[in-house]
Amino acid sequence: MSGARVRAIDELDPARLAAGSADVIVGCWTGLGLGSAADAGTLAQLERVLRPEGRLLLVEDYGRDDIRPLYADSVREARLTAASDRRGPMLTAGFRARTLHCYWTFPSTDAARLLLEALFPETGTRVAAAMTRPRLQHKVAVYHRSRGG
Repeated sequence: MSGARVRAIDELDPARLAAGSADVIVGCWTGLGLGSAADAGTLAQLERVLRPEGRLLLVEDYGRDDIRPLYADSVREARLTAASDRRGPMLTAGFRARTLHCYWTFPSTDAARLLLEALFPETGTRVAAAMTRPRLQHKVAVYHRSRGG
């Protein structure tokens, strides 16, 4: 992209940004959170910052995959599941979703077990024991919408 300026913003505060100052806002696993981005007030502030035809992209775990049990977090799981539901806050607010199918690939199931047990002490052993191949599916969702819906 010739002439593009990229600015990283640690904590997005749309009120501090000039109206129409961005072509794209990308949030990756942010505190913005799925659902809160679809809140009418938050969405209005984000769209105020976007130029006409600007894009809002939010990248988050999809929550319906092999790694979900590693987190054992029912609140997180409910939030991710609701975001991707056709009646949920994101899709009813005009976001569309693209799902990227990614994989955690290990040299062997033993290597997977060792790493999963180290990274996820409470759940890694159970997930590794259920593995039949040295790979876990990890789905990532990209929620997107143009300014104005």
